Amino acid sequence: MKARIVFESRDALAPIKLAQVTHLFQVHWLFRIGVYEHQEAYDSEREAMQSAERLLFTLFSDIADAQQQAALRRGDTALAFRFAERRGYWQGRQDEKQLHQAAVGSAFAALRYLS
Repeated sequence: MKARIVFESRDALAPIKLAQVTHLFQVHWLFRIGVYEHQEAYDSEREAMQSAERLLFTLFSDIADAQQQAALRRGDTALAFRFAERRGYWQGRQDEKQLHQAAVGSAFAALRYLS
């Protein structure tokens, strides 16, 4: 019989749910965003939460937008602000990654020119 995994909201943003599972005395964390159940297991709740947020604000940004708009319609400005703050964080991480990739590309171009 397969064990039932229970996903809970915890401190996650609305569409994210986390589950803690123990297998062979090792604890792993899983997450779900809406109906999408991610297949990778994480060693900590923090790692699972970060991965879930990254996916929420990149691949599933339409879900994040809808959740933020729903929070505003309900008058839950604290939750809407939390969505905005986390979106800004992940956008900054994405921008930083692009800048880093551009710098590495420029360095490789300079090295090719020198060789």
